[in-house]
Amino acid sequence: MAQSMVKYSALINLFVCLNIGRLHAQNKDIDIVYHHLYTKLTNDKLNYSVIDSLKKGIQKDGSWKDIDYKSRSVVNWPPIKHLERALLLSKAYSTKVSPYYNDNSLRDQIIAALQYWKKNPPICDNPFYQGIRSPETFIEALFFLKGKISKDLLLSLSDYVIDIIDHYKDQAGNLIWVARYNIIKGATIDDDALITKAVNACASTLRIKETEGEDGIKVDGSYHQHGSQMYMGAYGLSFIIDVMENLDVIYGTKYAAAYTKEKLAILGNMVLQGTERLTFRKTIDFSTVGRNITRKDNTRGISVETLDKLAIYDSASAKEYKDYKDFVNGLPFKHQGAKYFFKSDMLTKNGSNYYLSVKMISSRTRGTEMINQEGIKSFYLPLGATNLYTSGNEYFNIQPSWDWTRIPGVTAESTLTLPELPTYVPMGKTNYFRFMIGTNDFAGGVSNGNDGICAFDGNYNGITARKAYFIFGDAMMCLGMGINAMKPDKITTSVNQCFTNGTISAFDGNKITHLSQSQDAYTYNNNLKWVYHDNIGYIFPDGGNINVLNNTQSGSWHDINLGADATSVTNNVFSIYFNHTNNPSNATYQYIVVPAQTLNSFQQVFTAHGFVVVANNGDIQAVKNTNAREYGVVFYKPGTIDFGNSFTLSLDKEAIVVITVKGDNYQISVADPTYKATTIMLTINKKVKGGNSIINSNFSSMEFKMPQGDLKGSTVTGDYKVEAF
Repeated sequence: MAQSMVKYSALINLFVCLNIGRLHAQNKDIDIVYHHLYTKLTNDKLNYSVIDSLKKGIQKDGSWKDIDYKSRSVVNWPPIKHLERALLLSKAYSTKVSPYYNDNSLRDQIIAALQYWKKNPPICDNPFYQGIRSPETFIEALFFLKGKISKDLLLSLSDYVIDIIDHYKDQAGNLIWVARYNIIKGATIDDDALITKAVNACASTLRIKETEGEDGIKVDGSYHQHGSQMYMGAYGLSFIIDVMENLDVIYGTKYAAAYTKEKLAILGNMVLQGTERLTFRKTIDFSTVGRNITRKDNTRGISVETLDKLAIYDSASAKEYKDYKDFVNGLPFKHQGAKYFFKSDMLTKNGSNYYLSVKMISSRTRGTEMINQEGIKSFYLPLGATNLYTSGNEYFNIQPSWDWTRIPGVTAESTLTLPELPTYVPMGKTNYFRFMIGTNDFAGGVSNGNDGICAFDGNYNGITARKAYFIFGDAMMCLGMGINAMKPDKITTSVNQCFTNGTISAFDGNKITHLSQSQDAYTYNNNLKWVYHDNIGYIFPDGGNINVLNNTQSGSWHDINLGADATSVTNNVFSIYFNHTNNPSNATYQYIVVPAQTLNSFQQVFTAHGFVVVANNGDIQAVKNTNAREYGVVFYKPGTIDFGNSFTLSLDKEAIVVITVKGDNYQISVADPTYKATTIMLTINKKVKGGNSIINSNFSSMEFKMPQGDLKGSTVTGDYKVEAF
């Protein structure tokens, strides 16, 4: 009996020792997290005159007289100033070089400020302030009081910050923000379980989101936020940075195991096949930043510091991040080519020293986001907008002085009379989330890796237009047809609208005219051949009623974002647009964009660009390039196109096709712009060998099986050998 009691006692001691060991390891991990957070949160330089003023202004109950605590404003919410001030005071209290370091009177004021907020929590109609910003700032202020106040008081105050991680589980970027402040809370009150849950929540965002409308990373490398809305800039960049910040905080602890190699590879794919493909040098495509386009400086691209971190955490792709960093710093782009983001209705082309893109909309995607009184003129942004970059500065902060009816690439009415947009989340009497939601099923693109085509059948705000974009080689052919409207003001198609940078030259077939600042506009009636400005040339094969402008345009950030500065901004702006009149009937246009050219090299391209418009009417838009031996066609309905030289092509369904010919080898790429087909049958008047082709006399038919599930809308490519053209 005594011997068994000894064994039992030994087991108890072993159990106690093991648990003490686990607790010690657990506390060590929490201490590391706390230390990392402390380093990050004390990185700001403090203005002690401001601290003095806040300390003098705080009342006995912990409030400030100059703050409107009753405001429920969705933008620039006044009560949040209370917590921001408490955080500043807390940083001053905990910073060793601060004159207020460990000042007991300041500590008591911080406690009073946090207690006031907890007892009298203000209400905001913006869920960002209510569910994210307020608890985040509150816990950051409390974070610095750990070890300076009693455990009971610390726990009591921390109760204000509620675990709502599960509520945000499908919201990607928002989930990371919510999880982040729960990590801070866990480190503040030594809650291992909360830190573990929050870290796992952050890591859970690194997966492919297959459900339509679900926020997060998509299989094509694009990123969505607030539903099916391309948001690679702003939210997407913040997502990448926040993941890196989270890894910094948990580095060297057991919590880091949540970020597996597989999860980091998904993040790497988002950056290298998404962000990089949507960026030129230090600038990200303005079509990827949502309402943030109406905030100053919000088209900045990824930082080299973030790329350096990625190279460490995702070391398997370190070389690719180095290439990306070199490109941001000015070297030529190494991974050139075209890509169609079939989850986001967007086509890009990355050249050695240029960038082209097209952003469309469909019934599967969301366009314009109008939230917090931001983006109030952004209606036309997703309707065929093009980014044309050779420096990255072409549109950077031009937005206050933009004419928002002439967004590059878009067909629109020249006055901005907007329809009521659908409401996503009603907030009382305020339409909090409003979006431009596409009604057209037909919108898609095809890419063979080097070149690509995209097109959509637009019907918006009383305007119809079928718009197609063919990127072959180092140029883009843009076609429009079926442009119809009955409007009070003229309908225009904008070719470009960017900062004036250097000489603008225009050729009418007889002479070259240089537009000076004092010349507001030139109007060309079917006689404009080309325009050249800032390393980009524009060719007009079919003329048209075209205006070329070099003038000043004014506006303010407040005009497009009611929470922004109302100071007037004036810029010198270059623009080109087609005038289709106010009631066009089946109007058309065509133009070619040739980037990264000197004036001399562009003039040589003009004489031998190789583009031929084969069809731009009815239900077909088709282009061939005789130099590249590239053929592209958009079928809005099943049909046949004759490219000439005894080459015809037929499709049994709506489709977009690009064919590249090299000798006897034909590469054929096909995509379904309706995302509905299971197969598409293509027939050409040649004998074709390869794949599942069936030869019938002098014709060959090929059945392309269209991707299903999460890959719907993506390109299928086949390689074939034909006898002769």
